[in-house]
Amino acid sequence: MEHRMQNGAWSAASSSSATRRHGSSLTLQILLLAGAGVLVALLHESFRLPLKLPGHHGIEWFGILLLARLNSPLRAAGLTVAAGAVLGTSILSAHGLQAAAGITYLLQAAVVDLAFLALGHRMQGAFPLVLLGAASHALAPLVKSMLQIAGSPGFGSLAQGLGYPLSTHVLFGASGAFAAWLCHRLARTTKSKTRR
Repeated sequence: MEHRMQNGAWSAASSSSATRRHGSSLTLQILLLAGAGVLVALLHESFRLPLKLPGHHGIEWFGILLLARLNSPLRAAGLTVAAGAVLGTSILSAHGLQAAAGITYLLQAAVVDLAFLALGHRMQGAFPLVLLGAASHALAPLVKSMLQIAGSPGFGSLAQGLGYPLSTHVLFGASGAFAAWLCHRLARTTKSKTRR
């Protein structure tokens, strides 16, 4: 493969080194994204507080997921973070990986990746990001409800019906998304000030 050099000439000599650099950069990005997912699992396990607020871990889940997605050029960045979360949960959780958690992580991340793919730069704004966080996190109680209907053991968060967990998931998903937008915005502002 030929690569254009600084003066406009073509060079085949730099092809293998450019490919190696790209490959190592891609590997590093994937490891960082998966590591962000493992961090989600670690935080989830470290802060098991009996708050009786279904979906409260959506703050860190969507904060980390969307911050990683905002900063990564990879199309499947969200799914890579989710894969790390699934791996981390299966290793770190005292209960092991439950089907509902694995399905939910992957489904929510797929929705995030599809939204970024379809809407592109418009996902940089606070409102679309908060809306995406709220809608995506609302999938968790819906998945649990469908699994429960299909015969899975009951989920404690659904004991009083779907309304309360659905509303708390929307709230915490939106909060995590707003936190991600705020961190991303602050980082960009700080970066632009240091360039001046």
